[in-house]
Amino acid sequence: MQKMVSLTDQNQISIPKWMVEEWGPQKPKKLFVVKLGNEIHLRPVKNFWSVVGSLKSEIKLTDEELRDARAKFEKNWARKI
Repeated sequence: MQKMVSLTDQNQISIPKWMVEEWGPQKPKKLFVVKLGNEIHLRPVKNFWSVVGSLKSEIKLTDEELRDARAKFEKNWARKI
């Protein structure tokens, strides 16, 4: 099913309510934007860990090491900003 939406001056769109409601109470907080030819597709991201492998980096850490680094960041830096 399709629906026409408007692109604002700030390059934002609104997803129709009925489309969002199909995700139910667990609707995603983030969406991947994928350009395929002349089309733009939106793909829901369930959580941060589901994007593993989609972001290129020279840093190689295990899930446990990443979680530990995030916890340390939150404790030492996030509240200071």
